Amino acid sequence: MNRTEEIALSYNEKIKYFNKENGGVSTALNLGIEKMTGDFFSWLSHDDLYYPNKIERQLEFLNGRDDIILYTDVEFIYPQAKNDKVLRLNHPDSSKFYYYLMTSGPHGCSLLIPKKCFNKVGLFEEEFKTTQDYRMWFRLAKEYEFIHMPEVLIKYRVHDDQGGMQYNEIHKKEVDALHIWFINNLSDSEITNLSSGLNGLFYSELALIFYKKHLLDASKLAFQKSIKNIFSNSIQSIKQHTFYNLLYIKRRHLKSSFLNLIIRLIRKSLKAIKFIISYFIPKPFRQFIIKILDIIYVISPLSIKLKREVPKKYKIGMAVLAYERPQYLEACLDTLFQTKLYDYDITFLLQDDGSSDPHVKEILNFQRSHEYKIHRIFSEKGDSFAGSAINKAMRNLMKLDNFDIIGWSDPDIIFHKEWLDRLMKISLWAKKNSRAQLLGSFSAFNSSDPGHRIKGTFNTPYGSFVTKYKMGLANNFYFREDFLKLGYFEKKMNSEELMAKRCEKLKVMNFSLKDSYVEHIGIKSSINDFRRIQRIENNPEIYVRTPHGKNMPSENWPSIISKFETLGYYKYIKSPKTFGLNILGSNLELDVIILVAKKDLMMIELTIESVIKFLKHPINNLFLIGKKDPIIDEMCSRFQCKFIDEDVISPISYREIDFSYKGLDRSRWIYQQLIKLSADILKGSNHIFMIDADTVLTSPQVFEHSGKMLLLHSDEYHYPYFKHLKKLLKLTPDIELSFVAHQMIMNKEKLSEMKRDIENIHQNNWFETILSLLNKTLKSPFSEFETYGHWMHNKYTKDIFREYWFNKRLDRNEYLIAKNFVKNGSEEIRSVSLHC
Repeated sequence: MNRTEEIALSYNEKIKYFNKENGGVSTALNLGIEKMTGDFFSWLSHDDLYYPNKIERQLEFLNGRDDIILYTDVEFIYPQAKNDKVLRLNHPDSSKFYYYLMTSGPHGCSLLIPKKCFNKVGLFEEEFKTTQDYRMWFRLAKEYEFIHMPEVLIKYRVHDDQGGMQYNEIHKKEVDALHIWFINNLSDSEITNLSSGLNGLFYSELALIFYKKHLLDASKLAFQKSIKNIFSNSIQSIKQHTFYNLLYIKRRHLKSSFLNLIIRLIRKSLKAIKFIISYFIPKPFRQFIIKILDIIYVISPLSIKLKREVPKKYKIGMAVLAYERPQYLEACLDTLFQTKLYDYDITFLLQDDGSSDPHVKEILNFQRSHEYKIHRIFSEKGDSFAGSAINKAMRNLMKLDNFDIIGWSDPDIIFHKEWLDRLMKISLWAKKNSRAQLLGSFSAFNSSDPGHRIKGTFNTPYGSFVTKYKMGLANNFYFREDFLKLGYFEKKMNSEELMAKRCEKLKVMNFSLKDSYVEHIGIKSSINDFRRIQRIENNPEIYVRTPHGKNMPSENWPSIISKFETLGYYKYIKSPKTFGLNILGSNLELDVIILVAKKDLMMIELTIESVIKFLKHPINNLFLIGKKDPIIDEMCSRFQCKFIDEDVISPISYREIDFSYKGLDRSRWIYQQLIKLSADILKGSNHIFMIDADTVLTSPQVFEHSGKMLLLHSDEYHYPYFKHLKKLLKLTPDIELSFVAHQMIMNKEKLSEMKRDIENIHQNNWFETILSLLNKTLKSPFSEFETYGHWMHNKYTKDIFREYWFNKRLDRNEYLIAKNFVKNGSEEIRSVSLHC
């Protein structure tokens, strides 16, 4: 008996019920879309379940945006299984959504779709019984971005009465036809984006995937396209492409033992050749040969021919890509229009991509000095992709004038007054004189992003430059002819990944000044927030902070740079006031705490010596905390230290902590942090200085300035610490800087207060709360220094003074170098750390 109507009507006004004849899922969905009055569409099949907060969590994630489509992870419910299975999608890059759709697409009930999307792409196709959803997602992806929200919000029931099960033969044919339709409706540029330029390899991989899914016609089409595109691959990928194709032929057509033997022989032969080369030819010589081959290619007729010089009276066109974020834009333009122009003929295009904030237009229209040639363009909102905005800007520049050099800058960078002169002198010299390499785009920003790896460093009469394939999109220029030869960016692109692949394939190097003459200030981007969150949530341990400029000049920056507190500012511009060979001591009394593990015993003597010599504070007590050991006894006797057994100060026994990562016991690592946070119970001075046992001070230093406590910023940014901090103290730091500097001064009263805050928030002991919130899927999910530092910065900003940590990292086998630092002292390095 069908009680659908009775059940639906029992909810009164909470449910609007419409009855229709059964015409398939598509017809029901289309009726729902036609009748809906809300702003967002989400569907729930009768046999599936929403988590209670499904819509609420998705709307929170959207934070007011209505131009993207969200989908989530799924929990599967099996009739006979004791435990349900959770499917967590590994979809970190939204630009690869077509690939995800063809291989492991989203569950339809997990989606949240703005209603306006259907106005643009139309309704579900009613002639398809089982694949109407994937066809719709494909059509929507042509116009809108799909974002994976890494959270389980629906339960999907697996049973024999599902649509796909009922229409088994129809389903198989429709799915096969669907994937053929996918391939035929992807443009060349979309395929290039999905494959990072290796189209042939991409198609051969699809052929294998489709064949495994028994999509015979689709796999055949993909294989045919892989053969046609074999020469689109780089030399390095042809081996993999050939292997995939042979594997496909073997599985589909030739299942004989003879072919298996041939394939094994080919693979073993390639391995043997690789072994012979690696064993008999030294690595430096191999690298030399590769370099020679690259040079031969560059000077050969086969390479792309890029322009090396511009006319003596050349013209420059530069666009600033504006969209929302007025606080960054104002600083960007205020510093840009302080640029020393000298004799450069440069025109500035201020291009707004449909900002809704009226303050943006005011900033763009603000009248600047007449010495600057400025054009303004206000356009309708684009599709929120960097590639589209860059392409639009470059086209607009080429319409304005016949510029010899064209480029753009993001609106969240600050300019040094000499950036233009330094960039042009070094870049034009490099383009003209670097005969052994092809140089493409050039930038005044040397990014700190680890992914922007330096390939080489070169000198010119005006300064140095570094070559990279990827260098970011903050500030880039091209010779006009070079840009047209290399081609426009892909429309749906938010990084230079694809362009970098294109350049690498052509052996074209991008390059930047070695010394950054622009600085990136945009921690949050109105365009990239969702993509950034997506990357963070999927890969929290490899997420890196917003890049800053490397090797920034220390002088002549606009004063506003201090407002944005980038790591580059602290590292290169803000002069240290708390260390140096001539630093004056402080009267602030400190207790020193050093936790000593067994692995640190060889280091402890040097650490203690460095603290006694270079910490220019009255030291009341020097506590060594650990387990009883003869070496610790000797140190206590020689340096008048006080030993405290770690079990006495810790609020919990080490054995009560259950924390391991991939079989590695990490309980002691957490245990030591809990001990440090228990230091407020020790009798002695009100301020405590903690230093890791494998870190030594190398210069006279104090940890206060003008009555404020010094906290140090380091390069060691680790996002999971910030995530734990948010859960622990309901605190989202307003600076993307780290306090994990291997040393820290703490105020005991403030430390006690922070722990009380934790207990008041969670109604539980502070240490039990820390342990309960640990993400045990990560190796390092918590930091005591990060937690205390950001709590102090948030609650007692006026009581702290901050500087860069000026630390040098050494290996344990470089112990003698560290010893020499302690012996002689350093004017430039504050400390060294000798990690295992």
